[in-house]
Amino acid sequence: MRGMDHADDRELVTCTPEGDLARQAARALVGEMLRTGWWMLPVGLVVIALAAYAVVREPVVVAVLLAVAVAVTVPFTFWDTARRIRRLAPEGAYAAQLRATELWLRTPLGESSVAYRAFSRVRRSGDVVLLRQRGTSVTFVVPAGLFPGGLLDELRARTDAAAG
Repeated sequence: MRGMDHADDRELVTCTPEGDLARQAARALVGEMLRTGWWMLPVGLVVIALAAYAVVREPVVVAVLLAVAVAVTVPFTFWDTARRIRRLAPEGAYAAQLRATELWLRTPLGESSVAYRAFSRVRRSGDVVLLRQRGTSVTFVVPAGLFPGGLLDELRARTDAAAG
């Protein structure tokens, strides 16, 4: 690991998440999907309603089907997201360091350095931080404990400055 050789580098921060990181991450990601993809739910419901009405021609049955679709879809999406995260991101220690031009991360899966300009959005959601990759739908999820004090605000500032 590299030492502090640049004036703009910050101290290395490490943490081991408490609780179920996959569940916390799933809650944040599903919430993000509902906020940013809000239009998908009404469109999906209209498609379901039209298909159901074409088959049964009973408005009450269509209303019940829509209610069941909503009641099942959101919890299933949460459960499936948490399951996938558990499989892809094992529990363990995390570390982060704000460097001059990049964010250095160490997760249980390995290390990476990502240029600040690669992130379009940095947002805290509960006990996790969501790092949205610019121009894609990829979102990195890391424990919020990696950014104590003003480090999260500094990460946002560096990301905004790098975007130009």
